[in-house]
Amino acid sequence: MAEENKEKGNGYILWFILALLSIYLFITIQERRGYCFDKWEYIHNLYTEQELIDRGIEYVVSTMPSGVIKPDGTIKEVKHYSSVEEFKQMNPACCTLTTFIDEGDGYPDDYGYGYIRIEYLRHYVENLKPAHEVIYLEYTPCGELREEAAFSKN
Repeated sequence: MAEENKEKGNGYILWFILALLSIYLFITIQERRGYCFDKWEYIHNLYTEQELIDRGIEYVVSTMPSGVIKPDGTIKEVKHYSSVEEFKQMNPACCTLTTFIDEGDGYPDDYGYGYIRIEYLRHYVENLKPAHEVIYLEYTPCGELREEAAFSKN
């Protein structure tokens, strides 16, 4: 009788672990499909592609440095874009949504859903040749952004 109860107890523990694993896999799969559990909605219902791209451009415009140190040690002042619209006018076809970093290797981490690839010209106050920049911003299924990778293409 005692052995029978012990076997039942082990069976319940196994079912409990299996249930937890199933819930974890369900949540992970839903997030990979773009489901935001905080807002109870899929990302494609929360934001259009253009809204995500505009959020990425806004991030780039607002975090652009005021100066860049050149290899010769001089600091060159960066000319800032005044708005998202100015950025898009000066960098047409700048942005795409992707699930992979083309210039390196990388998929979104466990909390990410995809990337916004932003390619633009960084202009300087002095009359210098603009720097060709590429930045990848990772976005979550809830639309939160963080910088993942940045490359200069000069």
